[in-house]
Amino acid sequence: MGSLRKLVIKTRRLSLIPRNPIVEEINNNGCVKVMSSRSALLEFVPETNKENLDVELPIFDPSKGTVVDLAVVGSGLAVSQLVSQAAMDLLDCLYTTWSGAVVYINEQKKKHLDRPYGRVNRKQLKSKMLLKCISNGVKFHQAEVIKFIHEESKSMLICNDGATVQATVLLDATGFSRCLVQYEKPYNPGYQVAYGILAEVEEHPFDVEKMVFMDWRDSHFANNDIKERMETRLRHLGIKVTSIEEDEHCVIPMGGPLPVLPQRVVGIGGTAGMVYPLTGYMVARTLAAAPIVADAIVRCLDPGRNLVGNKLSAEVWRDLWSIERRRQREFFCFGMDIFL
Repeated sequence: MGSLRKLVIKTRRLSLIPRNPIVEEINNNGCVKVMSSRSALLEFVPETNKENLDVELPIFDPSKGTVVDLAVVGSGLAVSQLVSQAAMDLLDCLYTTWSGAVVYINEQKKKHLDRPYGRVNRKQLKSKMLLKCISNGVKFHQAEVIKFIHEESKSMLICNDGATVQATVLLDATGFSRCLVQYEKPYNPGYQVAYGILAEVEEHPFDVEKMVFMDWRDSHFANNDIKERMETRLRHLGIKVTSIEEDEHCVIPMGGPLPVLPQRVVGIGGTAGMVYPLTGYMVARTLAAAPIVADAIVRCLDPGRNLVGNKLSAEVWRDLWSIERRRQREFFCFGMDIFL
């Protein structure tokens, strides 16, 4: 038995939304309502309390009419990494690390992955990136974009508070809502449904040096409710939960078409199709891509290159989605189509 008594336990399910019995509703913004299961275990789940970051953000004043080099719509981790303008050492933003991982393919077969994995401390990561942004002179404006207009050398964002933000480069980092980036094909990907808990347990059977990356053993499952499946797995493994520190449930779009390449608005993260099609992972991939996009934007803004508008954004898209990366993604999507 492992000696570490605090576990992160997550149950995943890959499906197409129309066939998934646990999804009750999906709205136009991509928000999904998941049916609750009646469970004694879930009585341990604490109420969700939002944590505020102790960071004072410098505010942008749009009334001055300044044309900024880059305007980013969105506020995720990729944004913070991109506008910090450099790759950062993020090892201090991990709760814990594992030297390797294991995948249980079935009851008899497993595969070891000889590479390290880590669990992110979201608050520490966000705080570190925001402080780096502030030190680099980034300013913030809180409003909803209701319209955008492209001119030859700049774009204008019209906000619901009446403000207009002008920028040479416009970047969409709004995630899977895809507010500004354009797509030619219908967006109809598969979805990964997941529910997980961070829990204290009496004991467990795991090697504490290995993260369980995937566990496809399912002979003990008798239903499709994601939360009940997690309880069933815990009982099957002989794990007794004594307390739950936090829980998480999500529905992650996986695969789907890439946006129109190139186009005037630059994208990153979910809105640029960067989710890994089979696992749903995106954070590490997007953080690695952020310096590539930042370097491309800085290079293209060099007055000596005389790039503006569509030509400038095309250069950035080319660096983000090179031919090699697009081929790799098509291969991943092919694997997901077979899997589904």
